[in-house]
Amino acid sequence: MSGTGFHAAIRIVLRPSRRLRQVLIALHAGIAALAWCGLPAPPAAALVALASAAHCAQWLAALARAGAGIEAVLLDSAGRWWVQYPGGRRVAACVTARALVLPFILVLPLRVAPGRQVLPLVLLADNIPPDDLRRLRVRLLWQSRAVSS
Repeated sequence: MSGTGFHAAIRIVLRPSRRLRQVLIALHAGIAALAWCGLPAPPAAALVALASAAHCAQWLAALARAGAGIEAVLLDSAGRWWVQYPGGRRVAACVTARALVLPFILVLPLRVAPGRQVLPLVLLADNIPPDDLRRLRVRLLWQSRAVSS
């Protein structure tokens, strides 16, 4: 990949995604509504609705914590991942598992250092410029095809 020389570096500045937040809330509200309408016992329905609300709150908090303290995520022209902290310090990172690459969403599980927690990088068109999202999606698809062949 690095031998071709035509890959531009990509800088991802982490911003919260309103769209992802809305989808998570709607999904959990739908589960709670189905439980409320579908379960015959009101206490059981209330427990499922409460569990759904707690799970949604936990997911939203985890997404907010994932990017805390990080200024940007960088993919250089050689295909190496970096996490940049405030003040300019950069630490090497790697994608730990196969990235989820869809036309509307990218999920990149990044490990910043050995033994460290995985940073779940969730990218949608509302928290990264659309051109960067497209370039990153194409590059990840190209990388996965080059590795598999």
